[in-house]
Amino acid sequence: MISIVILAVVVRVTTPILLSGMGTLYNDRAGVTNITVEGSMLLGAFASVACSYFTHNWVLSVITAVCCGILVSLLFSLLTTVLSGVEIIVGLAMNVFLDGLTVFLLRQVFKQSGSLYSPEIVGIPTFHFKALEGIPILNECLNNQTWIAYFAFLSVILSQVVLFHTPFGMRVRACGENPNAALTVGVNVLRVRLACNLIAGSFCGLAGAQLSLGFLSLFSEGMTVGKGYIALAAVI
Repeated sequence: MISIVILAVVVRVTTPILLSGMGTLYNDRAGVTNITVEGSMLLGAFASVACSYFTHNWVLSVITAVCCGILVSLLFSLLTTVLSGVEIIVGLAMNVFLDGLTVFLLRQVFKQSGSLYSPEIVGIPTFHFKALEGIPILNECLNNQTWIAYFAFLSVILSQVVLFHTPFGMRVRACGENPNAALTVGVNVLRVRLACNLIAGSFCGLAGAQLSLGFLSLFSEGMTVGKGYIALAAVI
């Protein structure tokens, strides 16, 4: 039988996929094919580790990762919306570029190749609830997790509420299902899709921070190992 302790590891491993998947869901509902999830996660993972190495502050590191994810989404929106690039081609090109960029920066900034591990890197702290110690399954699943892990699972409920019970969610679904009809009633489709891109980017950046600082406190080349594509497949 699989040990129940493995459940805690499953939660940690699932968190980046769940976060990036929930972010991608907004794009999917808005009719945007944004496959830069992998690259956004990877850049967020590198940026959070680099910031933590120099500042020793995990809060700034998480913010930096989220900002990097947003910047990637802004660049994607610029290339596809303003410059009329094909979404799939732009997304694949950006993923390849961001993968190479993290490898380049790792070698230029830290003079390292392969991976970066240092005592200077401050990881995201975990929480321990004494009230859960006597509950077998919940103790292993919920204790000693970062706040990002709790937020990831909470985001499922929040996204359900936002997408199906708010005016913004109605606009998002309208832009994805029938953008022409949305335009006729005054919905700015480009603005809604840009907002969804920014939401997706912030979620992917947060997923990258969890991947590098919430689990092992290190960065390794290509450490996302397809988690972004797994999230895309789950959304599809």
